[in-house]
Amino acid sequence: MAKSGNPFLTCCWLTLLILVISLLVSLVCLYFGQDQLIYQNDYPSPYEEYPEENQEGKRNPGEKSMKYEDITIETEDDVRLSGWFIHNAALTPTLPTIIYMHGSSGNIGHSLSWAENIYFNLKANIVLVGYRGYGHSEGSPNENGLEKDSKSIIKWTLENKDINSEQVYVMGNVLGGAVATFGVQFFQDQVKGIILQNTFKNFGNAVDDTNWLFRLLRPLILANYWPTDERIKNIVTPILFISGSDSDTHDDMQDLRRLAVHSQITEFLTIPRAGKENTWRVGGRSYLTAIENFFLETKFLINIPIETDEGVESI
Repeated sequence: MAKSGNPFLTCCWLTLLILVISLLVSLVCLYFGQDQLIYQNDYPSPYEEYPEENQEGKRNPGEKSMKYEDITIETEDDVRLSGWFIHNAALTPTLPTIIYMHGSSGNIGHSLSWAENIYFNLKANIVLVGYRGYGHSEGSPNENGLEKDSKSIIKWTLENKDINSEQVYVMGNVLGGAVATFGVQFFQDQVKGIILQNTFKNFGNAVDDTNWLFRLLRPLILANYWPTDERIKNIVTPILFISGSDSDTHDDMQDLRRLAVHSQITEFLTIPRAGKENTWRVGGRSYLTAIENFFLETKFLINIPIETDEGVESI
């Protein structure tokens, strides 16, 4: 009679096989499901997918006594984006306008407290639009799509006859900083300045900062890149960096400033004891003063884009 195999070794081999298969399945899920993990358009609750489902004060700018219009912007690939143009009525053409590129989580209603602070203290107009797949904007979020959104939002704002097109600033928070930097590349002779807040250098670097396992697996799972550290090298537009000292992007922000070698002006504000999401609240008056001074410093500057090997085309 033939001898049967060693049950212990058989069990070990089966266990190893199951682990390998599980790892491969996990890697595939992480790669192809990455957009759902990054672009959390229903955060913090699936019951707050749309602004009108938010808590009171986060449903529309009118709840915070801000004048506004509902706007729809069509992108180059025919996706309709939904948002708000928050303005100062008759004073609108005389004031600076901030295009706010939001972070990766939640709908645009979650940015209204920040907008209220800017609107009433700096008297700026604000363009606040959800990326594709966020709130009432059509489509599904992904890196290539958000890049198109960025260009379309900036283009719409610059063509808006109700504002002063010579006083347009683009601001981005965390992911929004990467979205803003991409879009401004195409409008450097028109956008007056960029305000980057707690932005990462590139998405690979952000993944490395999570834990050792993701750092090890990054070459296999990374499907989003957002190479702001490469793009910022060709930006001549003035840049204001605002960073919370306790944010995990604080070192990235300092590196980005060093890389912005062609920017006409680079200013850096560190907010002590501020994290990634509460920088503007903790910063208080110093936060507002930095932005106000940036408006004054850049008001009469003329931006002339540099020639690059990448051949970024205007639109």
